Amino acid sequence: EMIRTAYGELNLTAEGLQMFRNAIDYLLNPEFADLIYDESAECIVAHWKLDEIEGGIAYDSVGDNDGILYGNPILQPMGGMLDGALEFDGDDDYVDCGTFNPSDATGQLSICLWAKWNGLNGRYQCLIAKRNEWNFNDMMWQLEANRNSGEAMFEREGYAGFVGGIMTEGDWEHWCVTFDGATAIIYRMGEEANRGAFSFGSKTDAQVVLGGSNNANRFNGALDDVRIYDCVLSAAEILVAMEG
Repeated sequence: EMIRTAYGELNLTAEGLQMFRNAIDYLLNPEFADLIYDESAECIVAHWKLDEIEGGIAYDSVGDNDGILYGNPILQPMGGMLDGALEFDGDDDYVDCGTFNPSDATGQLSICLWAKWNGLNGRYQCLIAKRNEWNFNDMMWQLEANRNSGEAMFEREGYAGFVGGIMTEGDWEHWCVTFDGATAIIYRMGEEANRGAFSFGSKTDAQVVLGGSNNANRFNGALDDVRIYDCVLSAAEILVAMEG
């Protein structure tokens, strides 16, 4: 069908015509936006905004996986990339979010977060992990900074891990990992950094921990806006997540 505009004539398919009409409807009636939704919002299973101003809980805004703060992580209500953030000292600070398995329904996973790294401290540093111990039978996955190089790696015991590059000290960076059941992809600032074959470890009830694993590898820096999905985000959806 032909549409005439100030810029010329458009030949549209039936689908294109409907999209055009939807766009016009939206411009004329903002309430039409309620009918438009982000598919990734349907598969988000946990979202810790880390915007708290007091207390010892990191609240999950989409589920019931609130995290308990251990050690003395510092709440930074206005110090994050997106509003607040949580600062970890690299020693004994972490957040225990329970033993839920975010991939239980689909076998898939996406993790997105903002991180500001404070540098090497002689230890491995987990940004987020579903792990009790470094053993295939005691973990599923982790996103960790190497103790010698500061390279961000998505890994488990038995896989050397996929390196996304050396974390930038003192700057906020967005990291995302997707896994479709066979291939893991690690993104840095919205761009693919590496990919390869992967499989989960077998400990489906391992603890989910922010800023470390359950008993070691504490993160030296701050985290903000941590999200877990049970689907594979597209590159475009990752860019949307970066914006909050």
